[in-house]
Amino acid sequence: MPTPLEILALEPYYGGSHRRFLDGWRARSRHHIQALTLPAHKWKWRMQTAAWIFAERIKAEGLRPDVIFTTSLLNAAELSGLLRRQKITAPIALYFHESQFSYPMRAAERDGLRRIEGDDFRWGIINAASALASDRLIFNSRYHREGFFSAWRAGDQRMPDERLGAGRLAALRAGAEVIPVGLDLDALDAHAAPRPAGPPIILWNHRWEFDKQPEVLFEALYRLKAEGVPFRLVVCGEAFRRHPPCFAEARRRLKAEILAFGYLPSRADYAGWLWRADIVVSTAIQEFQGLSMLEAMWAGCAPLLPARLSYPELLPEAQRAAHLYADDAALLPALRGALHQPTPYAPRQAWLRRFDWAQIAPQLDASMDALQASA
Repeated sequence: MPTPLEILALEPYYGGSHRRFLDGWRARSRHHIQALTLPAHKWKWRMQTAAWIFAERIKAEGLRPDVIFTTSLLNAAELSGLLRRQKITAPIALYFHESQFSYPMRAAERDGLRRIEGDDFRWGIINAASALASDRLIFNSRYHREGFFSAWRAGDQRMPDERLGAGRLAALRAGAEVIPVGLDLDALDAHAAPRPAGPPIILWNHRWEFDKQPEVLFEALYRLKAEGVPFRLVVCGEAFRRHPPCFAEARRRLKAEILAFGYLPSRADYAGWLWRADIVVSTAIQEFQGLSMLEAMWAGCAPLLPARLSYPELLPEAQRAAHLYADDAALLPALRGALHQPTPYAPRQAWLRRFDWAQIAPQLDASMDALQASA
């Protein structure tokens, strides 16, 4: 087995799935991973300043890693230039939790707040420069990898001249890996509990932001309630100071159906609802992997997912017809059918083990070995 590497992990947005990824890998890696992090706050500032912040910290601490591992909210091109001034030439691995080429705009942005030519492309350009400056690219899903390079090619064609070209992009895509964020499935098992009797429990467990389209679910639930279809509801996920107003309306109009509503700071409380809920729903227009859905499925929640984004590749082909709905208009009949004829979904399905850290950590370790060996 190769000698363990000294890996320096730079995380400019240490929160949410970014934090879970870094902590999970560090706890299970055979390499020594030292982490420098910044709080999960103001992502646009992080993309523009994290490189020099980390470069200064590396200089102050006299760090000399074998490999540098960072994520897509950092400008790796700037980092590379700054580190070369310190004579640090360790290869850089860039992990894409998300990318800005294809991140959806808010309605106000689409309607004219980003009219400066190229401004809506600026954050994607930082991702592109980072990819060009890095020695290894890793994406959390195939959908993400393919979407990133497709959007980059479309953006490249918008340039007035000096385009990178399809051949160069194809070469970068060919070398890009797919390694999902890992899950601690055994930790979820510690909170297993029988599902309570009564109407089916619908779970919505996503960030309270526009790209998750909570209003689509709530409108469907208002219709079902008006039809007299019985159900209970759990709405959780990370909420920010500013979030879509539809949550306040839903809390009022679905008061009789709500069992829990709001962020659950305890991991145990959250896991408990995964095991008690019957149906887990997504209405997202942006999802690069889908950790919350995978966790709910492990606990035996029947998924109801749009047939877009990363969701089709999460499911075995044999399950897609039953658990994917075509578009937003198809959610209401799909949910109505799931409530009228609930179908138990077996927990702990073996295929989900491919997302467990026991499988993912060795893949990441091997990728770092290969990167360092080729440097």
